[in-house]
Amino acid sequence: MEQTQGVMEQVQMVHVDVLHPHEQNPRIDAAQVEDLTESIREHGIEVPLVAAPRDDGWTDFVVLGGHRRLTAAHALGLTEVPVQIRGDLTEPKAQLAFIATENILRDQLTAVEEARLVQDMLDLGMTQAEVAKQTALGKKRVSERVKLGKLADDTGEKVHRGQITVDDALIIAEYSDDSDAVEQLEESAGTYNFDWAVSRAKQRRETAQMIAQARKAAKKQGLRLVDKEADFVELRELVTEGWATPALEDAAAKEEDEDAWNALIVAEHKDCPGHSARIIESGVYRGDLDIGCDQVDTQHADTTRPEEPAAEPEPEHDPWDDITAEDLDAARIHREQHLANVLPDLDVLDEVKADTIKGIIGFVWLGYGEPSPNSLAFIQGITEVESKDKVARILDSWDLAALLWLHRNWWDLMRAHYSMSIGRQGSSYWGAKSKLRSVLERTDYRWSPVEQQAILLATGIPHDADPADDTDGAEALAEGGEAA
Repeated sequence: MEQTQGVMEQVQMVHVDVLHPHEQNPRIDAAQVEDLTESIREHGIEVPLVAAPRDDGWTDFVVLGGHRRLTAAHALGLTEVPVQIRGDLTEPKAQLAFIATENILRDQLTAVEEARLVQDMLDLGMTQAEVAKQTALGKKRVSERVKLGKLADDTGEKVHRGQITVDDALIIAEYSDDSDAVEQLEESAGTYNFDWAVSRAKQRRETAQMIAQARKAAKKQGLRLVDKEADFVELRELVTEGWATPALEDAAAKEEDEDAWNALIVAEHKDCPGHSARIIESGVYRGDLDIGCDQVDTQHADTTRPEEPAAEPEPEHDPWDDITAEDLDAARIHREQHLANVLPDLDVLDEVKADTIKGIIGFVWLGYGEPSPNSLAFIQGITEVESKDKVARILDSWDLAALLWLHRNWWDLMRAHYSMSIGRQGSSYWGAKSKLRSVLERTDYRWSPVEQQAILLATGIPHDADPADDTDGAEALAEGGEAA
């Protein structure tokens, strides 16, 4: 074939034997080819294929656009097809960019196929910005497709077949390094339980991160870590059992403040061979270090441990014991994620009259000393950022009415949110009159199974029952305390 000067060749009839599919073209849908074959049988090929030369003599070509048309031509026994030869598309990067753009413009790619093409282009050394520019996908879409590319093959196949939505898949991709989380998220994708599964996955990740940080802190302090099965006694308990030093006795007489007292206990015990620490892995204090001794019997033989009390009758089963600290923590995240979504646009202008972002910030950062721990945890949870300045910027993006309402109800919401995370001790905050429960239900919050059970245990009424009628609650409790 004679090579014509210029970037683009005239449309020419080319023998099908010298046209080869591009190896990175997305898979071809057989049903679409069947429909196209019938159209070509009746009308011929109306839109030329696009190909690039594979050799200097321009005798062999790779197809960049029109793979379905080429497949249909083979099926019909055609020997020649119209082709537009592109001499400017011989480089792999340019070819992939053309294939991606061609398919995207024709809306022929699934999200997973786009992800594969994007990854192929990145593998050739292109940056995400270059891919976004050359394919017209845009930076956000390219970034999302890179995330989808992290999915396991079977998960990606489910997205390709439409069994999992792209939005759910992007969330699942965030946990691609946690096979258990991916499995649970896949099972609940497309159901009402998906948000709850995400909360559980986020809780486990947060816990793992806190434990990792605690390990680093222990290493920095030179502390030997012990597991939860070790015969470990926390230092304050050891003091209670009678361990003392002259320095401790002197400090006790002077009534040192708590922080100084705790620091002194650690300093006095650090040379003991049993000096060690244990990481708290669940509950309100997860991620904290308990410092103590795991060799009390040999190193503190003179310390008198309290005698084991006489065995008491087995207490009746308390349904609250069925709710684990991990479950409550996941429920906390579940609530926080919901509140983070609904509070920024919550319309409560008629309910509140005044107050400002500065007032809300003042509830947390008091202007003296350290921030209030519970207030800090709540504001970080509902804004999903940590620093004071970032919290202020997030709040500044919220609806004004929602800000005023949050300021007015801050203490009720913060106390209820914290109390709902501590089990039986916070049971009074699960009632229908709770401000937090009211706003959750007004914004179509889906109570998790744990929260449904907690509401039933705390009020005697199922979460979705008429508060004036406690018959259903009495029956549910009689059947074992299960939530409705």
